[in-house]
Amino acid sequence: RLEQIAELQQAVAARDAQLAARAVAPESEQAAGADAPPRERRSPRETAAARLERLRTEAPEQYAEMQQRREEIQQRMTQVHQDRRTFLDAVDTSRMSPEQQENHARLVEAIEAANAFRLRLSTGDWTQLSDEQRAEGFRVMGRLGELYQQERRYLLEETGRAYGEDGAQFADYIENVIENTSVLPGLRRGRGGGRRGAGTTAPGGGGRP
Repeated sequence: RLEQIAELQQAVAARDAQLAARAVAPESEQAAGADAPPRERRSPRETAAARLERLRTEAPEQYAEMQQRREEIQQRMTQVHQDRRTFLDAVDTSRMSPEQQENHARLVEAIEAANAFRLRLSTGDWTQLSDEQRAEGFRVMGRLGELYQQERRYLLEETGRAYGEDGAQFADYIENVIENTSVLPGLRRGRGGGRRGAGTTAPGGGGRP
């Protein structure tokens, strides 16, 4: 999920900053910084920026490697975003109910907002965000899971009907397959936590003979 990826990116960035400081700062300076009175310490954001700048000038190879890793991650995330927008833009919403159409519109809007928030996190611009802006960004990411699930349910039911099956039964079966072949089952469940597809068999009456 984008929320988890954004949190991971923040953690990686913070860890990179810590490693950068250890790589270029003398032990005496680290000890002095730890013992300094709170008022004399720089803010964590300023410290991270200063450490990265020092890494860039004093350990350019390590800095370049770190930047390359971050750029590769961002390129993959950008491609994922583009692929999902292309997929969702191709969805035929004419057969959706008003509630499903609203969910689709909210999903597209949330994806764009989450992507913009991710870009700010990845470029370091997150230091300029207020606490309210950061909280809202993570709230948007938190809503994506439920919006995706509702969209997925509609698409599965429509696919089942296109193949001449009962749409709800087909969707239940596919969700049951996903549930029972996932490394961490339960992550795809709705807020109710119920196993909607539990006990369903393959469409068309399939099952173990």
